[in-house]
Order: sequence, then C-alpha cells, then structure tokens
Amino acid sequence: MTSRAKRVIMYRNGDQHFQAKNIVCDPKVMTDLDHFLDFIAPKFQPYGSLERLYEIDGRRVKSIDQLQDGGKYVVAKKEKFRPVPYDSIVNLAEQERMAKQQVKARELAGINAHKPPALPPVRRKKKFTKAKGKVGQTLKGMNPRSVWLLRNGDPEQKAYKMVFNGRNAMNWDQVCQRVSNKLDTTSPCRSIWTITGQQIHNIPDMEGGKTYVAVSRQGFRQLGYKPVQPPEKRRPDQKARR
Repeated sequence: MTSRAKRVIMYRNGDQHFQAKNIVCDPKVMTDLDHFLDFIAPKFQPYGSLERLYEIDGRRVKSIDQLQDGGKYVVAKKEKFRPVPYDSIVNLAEQERMAKQQVKARELAGINAHKPPALPPVRRKKKFTKAKGKVGQTLKGMNPRSVWLLRNGDPEQKAYKMVFNGRNAMNWDQVCQRVSNKLDTTSPCRSIWTITGQQIHNIPDMEGGKTYVAVSRQGFRQLGYKPVQPPEKRRPDQKARR
C-alpha cells in the first residue's frame, strides 16, 4: 500500500440532492476499508452506518487499495448500488477549491483578480427521513422509555441514561446515532442488545428502567454486565424521622 494520501469525492447512494463530499484518505491512518467507512460515516449522517463502497458506474470497491486519487465513489449501507447521475451533482467544495486556484494563477500572471468567480446558485431540496418499520408511529402516544446503556466489551464502565420517544426514535438509524453520540463510542453503534445477549429488533420491546448494551460492527461480547439498580425512593415518614 502506498503511503501517499488520496483525495476522493464521495456521494451518497441514490441521493442526487446530497452535496458531494471531498474526503482525504491517509493510508497511514486508514488501515482497511471498514476502518475508512467508520471514520467517514459522520459526514453522511443521518444516513446511518456505512457498509459498502461503489464506483459511480456501480462496480463494488472491496479494498482501500482500489481508491484512486481524484476518483469518485458512492457510499452505501448494506444495500445495492442505485444508479443516478452522480457526475451532475454539484460539489461546492471542489468549485471553491478550483476558484481559489484560478485566482492564484491570475495573481501570478500579474492580473488583478480580487473577486473570485461567482459560484452558480444551488437549489436545495428538503430531505425527508423515511421511518423504517414505523417505529416512531408505534411509540407515538405511549410514555417515553427511559433505559440505561453500556458500551459493548466494557462491564466496569459508567452506564448512561437515555430517554426514547416517538420523536427521537423514528428508526434504528436515528436511535443508533443518538446512542453513539451519547456513549462516545469509537465505532458507530449498529444494534442494541440485552445484558444477557438477546438482540432488540423493535424499539417498543425495550423496557423502561432496564439496562442494555450498544453493539458496533464487532458483535456482542458477553462479559457479565450488571443491571443498573436505581436508588430507592424514601417515604415521607422516613424523612420526617430524620
């Protein structure tokens, strides 16, 4: 593997309204393709965890060595390639970089070019998040679920309390994103498990006050997690005695 960094342009699978991203891949830091996808995932939120990488013609990229400097690629979850005119998607960052290069070239040639070339207007369309499995609708009208979350593989860590409801738990991508941010995990959360090793498939199945484990790509690790015991509420007569 060459040690030279590569600058590539990334698109989101099937979304021609998502602005292209300039990404720098440093092979000294990105050791493999899975590591690279986990690293760039926050730039494509709230899309969710990234599983696959394609060339814009649909060919699958299976190794980080296949990336070409200046190449164009499409990131995707665990799904097939969706052909859209990726080449026509406006890349504001690339246009600004080229405009700065043109200004610098004119200055070197002795031409007064104080004003950079005007960028074409970009029409942005509203993005709507499609709920998977209608989880949010299932939670709508129900009491919020307050649960405790632990990081996978660390039984001695501090548990974090989180509250899920119909507005912040519309789908699993949204739930995993909030859990990753709350627990500050090194890899994005991809699923929720009980402390005894059963995976939770539906948000309504999570019981209030229970303790769960946030699991990433590596899979659940059974290390004897302990449930959080909430403090007992004192009775009014006990306070009066004191």
